[in-house]
Amino acid sequence: MASVVELSAVEHDYLSRQVRGVRAGRAFSKRCDIVLRCSEGLSDDRVASELGVQAQTVGKWRRRFLRHRVDGLLRWSIGDLGPITVIVFAIAAIWITSIYVEVFAKHYRFGEFLAMFAELFWT
Repeated sequence: MASVVELSAVEHDYLSRQVRGVRAGRAFSKRCDIVLRCSEGLSDDRVASELGVQAQTVGKWRRRFLRHRVDGLLRWSIGDLGPITVIVFAIAAIWITSIYVEVFAKHYRFGEFLAMFAELFWT
């Protein structure tokens, strides 16, 4: 049995505005709609069939809302990011590391630099 979603008046008003509003993104609006329908006591399967999504998706956003409230609808996890975004983050991390190595390697003897680098990044 799915957990019951109880909304405060402020949360209900905010979520309703996001569903009706034109400024909210479509995905965020859909999440808000999922939570609103869950707060009416509908099952995950029923909400999923009404909104044209998978029951697992409804359960995911119900759980995130119960755990983090409205903030949970805004959070991104690595799973939510597309593969292109993950690749961009990886490239950025490599680039930043290379700059770090270049700057600090000039100021330390190589052995000291490697020890400092290992201590910073692997401990």
